[in-house]
Formats: sequence, structure tokens, C-alpha cells
Amino acid sequence: MTDTLLTATASSGTSDPVGVTGADLPYGFHAAPPLEGGETAHLEFLGGDGNYHALWIDGFKVQLDTTRRMVGVYIPGTYRVVKESTTQAIGIYGNAENKL
Repeated sequence: MTDTLLTATASSGTSDPVGVTGADLPYGFHAAPPLEGGETAHLEFLGGDGNYHALWIDGFKVQLDTTRRMVGVYIPGTYRVVKESTTQAIGIYGNAENKL
């Protein structure tokens, strides 16, 4: 089952946070329709300090764009997606492998 985390909009926005537990791993995030040239949406995680921080892995910001149409997380936590403004209405969605 796919979760709607951010209703389709052309405006920038931040998705609802999603708590990912061990039973939900891996959890995938995607945009629909797909992002177009230059548009991005990056993942953030809730840190121990109570603030959200951009998720970086091996020196690269984890984000959705024209080439990365789906990104996954493999560690329990609370995540959200921050979407830039886009040329068309785009929503952010997530799903756990065991809830397909």
C-alpha cells in the first residue's frame, strides 16, 4: 500500500513525517509524476536533537530527481521529504516492501 506523504502541488513543500520501523524496511520514497530536469526533493531525518537534517550517504545528499526516481531507507527512523517548487503538480509517496 502506498502512503501519500505530500499531496500533489507545484509549490514547494514538506511531506508529512513517516516513522519507519524494522518491519517496514526497506521503505521507498518516490515522486509522481516523476520530477523533470533540475527539479529535486531531498530526504531528511529526525535527529536526536529534535530537528530534521538532510540525509547524506557517502558524501551525497539523498534526493529524488530526474535520474533517481525512487530512493530507499534501510534504517529505522523518522523521515520526511522536502520538495522544491515544480513546473507541474507533483506528489510525494512512500511504501514499505511488506505493504505492497
